Amino acid sequence: MNKKLQYYYKNREKICARYRELYRLKHPNIRHTPLEDKDKEVISYYLQDRSHSQLVTAKKFGVTQTAISHILKKNKISARPHIRTGSNNPKWRGGICIDRDGRKLIYSPNHPKPDVDKLYCYEYRLIMEKHLGRYLEKGEIVHHINNDVTDDRIENLAVMSQIDHINLHRKQGDMKRSWEV
Repeated sequence: MNKKLQYYYKNREKICARYRELYRLKHPNIRHTPLEDKDKEVISYYLQDRSHSQLVTAKKFGVTQTAISHILKKNKISARPHIRTGSNNPKWRGGICIDRDGRKLIYSPNHPKPDVDKLYCYEYRLIMEKHLGRYLEKGEIVHHINNDVTDDRIENLAVMSQIDHINLHRKQGDMKRSWEV
């Protein structure tokens, strides 16, 4: 065994106490010592409700999340898995996101024809489907009449075939054939 390890094992209590003391100076409200006397209270609080995560429990008892994790491991209690999908994700914004063109996407995991990642549909498509009372069929396009893709009012939307949509934009001068460029 090398000298550094020998020194550490001889003096580990002093070293750990020194680090705890230094940490307490930076974070005076956090205790790092295990809650031997409060283990049962901590465990019962953690287990009484699924919303009591390790972090919530740690804040309530004024300790770190690591201390709670150690208490659970010591008492052979498995931690709950992190469910970070949908509304449980800290970055959840109500199931609404905006694509790079400014079009709004709505979280629709049960939609038969999602547009993005098999979870999201464009809002204008959902609005038109609700107005028609049916899902859009293959080849049907929702056109924004005023060409503003952020304006999803039903008065501004029209359903047409893909070829009609291309011809409309060619007439308006928005789109040219590849050989006309």
